[in-house]
Amino acid sequence: MAASTDQQIALVVLCKMTHFTIIDRFLRIQTSTHLCNLVSYQVKELAKQHNLTINGVFDFPEPYVPVSNGNPFPGIISRSYVDTRSKCST
Repeated sequence: MAASTDQQIALVVLCKMTHFTIIDRFLRIQTSTHLCNLVSYQVKELAKQHNLTINGVFDFPEPYVPVSNGNPFPGIISRSYVDTRSKCST
């Protein structure tokens, strides 16, 4: 049975992350779209299988239009910086 699109996307994401063995925890940043929710769920399940820790989940509004909505990523980075980078700084 072939993997669904969301499973394929999630697998690519996790393969990239596990290729670089320094990554063992990460944030899930997602939107409210149907496909994003499916991929987010698959990433969560694959993370469990690969002993990866999800430090948090951040949502940003759709449609993503930085000119009118502002860029949500600097705020996400600043709010999550300590949890995701503390291992690297010790």
